Amino acid sequence: MKYIYAFTVFLLVTSSLFAQEKIDLKKDTILTEVFSTREIKGLETIVDYADKIVLLNTDTKDISYGYHLFIEKMSIAENKNEIFKVDGVKDKNTFFKNLDKNTFNAIWLKPTSINGKKTSNNDYRLLDITTIKSFGEYLKKVGAEDGYYAYFYKSISNIGSLTLDDALFFYAKHKDFDFDIPKNRLWAAIFVLTREYPEK
Repeated sequence: MKYIYAFTVFLLVTSSLFAQEKIDLKKDTILTEVFSTREIKGLETIVDYADKIVLLNTDTKDISYGYHLFIEKMSIAENKNEIFKVDGVKDKNTFFKNLDKNTFNAIWLKPTSINGKKTSNNDYRLLDITTIKSFGEYLKKVGAEDGYYAYFYKSISNIGSLTLDDALFFYAKHKDFDFDIPKNRLWAAIFVLTREYPEK
């Protein structure tokens, strides 16, 4: 029975992905200036994986609309102080383990300990977004033209991580974001993968 369920989920995800045209991150000239070719390939992998999670947990084939639905669900759970359970994240640790290391290090920092216990090299829980590498440079340059990203860059730089206030800000403003635009899709994908969710 579990194999039938897994195969059904696979068909739903793949059919949705094929129905939705992938976004071309290279249309973002700032992105191509800041990130290496190798890192851009890694960013495309990040967006593809986040897209898959979003489509699996929203009743739509429109990925841009799907991100709005997904983020709204996150917001509702946060406001109700509920746990937001998500399908398709069991392999999240494996995804990060296999992700190009240059790309990972350009965006995230791994905690060395959680609740006082040292973490292993393969533990990708409770990630922090870093602004000291390529992604920070990208946010800063995009923020020179876009007030939302200026906010994110300043906040993350000052605190050293994505805070609850940053998440609440994005929940409140996500309807202003067009996720068919590369910078917004990339930010949403990174936001989705940075947050922690238990599997349904």
